[in-house]
Amino acid sequence: MPWPDEPCAACPRLARGLSLPCRAQTSRHRRFCDLADPDHPDHQPAYRRMLADEPEPDPAPPLVPPPMPGIVRQVMNFAVAATTHVATGAKIASEKERQDRLEICGACDRHQAGRCAACGCLVVVKTSWAEQRCPLDPPKWGPVGATPTGQGAFV
Repeated sequence: MPWPDEPCAACPRLARGLSLPCRAQTSRHRRFCDLADPDHPDHQPAYRRMLADEPEPDPAPPLVPPPMPGIVRQVMNFAVAATTHVATGAKIASEKERQDRLEICGACDRHQAGRCAACGCLVVVKTSWAEQRCPLDPPKWGPVGATPTGQGAFV
């Protein structure tokens, strides 16, 4: 057996023309060679990179949440929602309707720490007001009792 005096057949250093011995040879851990071999059932790309002195791949960029509207826009959005709520009789959604709406909002990419990044409203408040709807276009939920039209609107 040529190993550890000669590199293994899958040696990533040999494939890249780098100097030998590799870390597996100097540490006498044949398992590194096995794990670096892409054909091995326990292949680990990190071992191949380590043996070939390759840098780790850049991690995926962090997800940046969408920005909240400015404070003036948030105040205006809430004022319109509150005025509409009072003008329509201040009806409150049922617990089931509110929970359904909260579940939809919680799964939305615009939901940030209990607030909606599309309008800036507190989700727990807006979902409890019966006449309100999701601010996205098309909305993900509509007023209590409204029927989706199929094009994202509610009637």
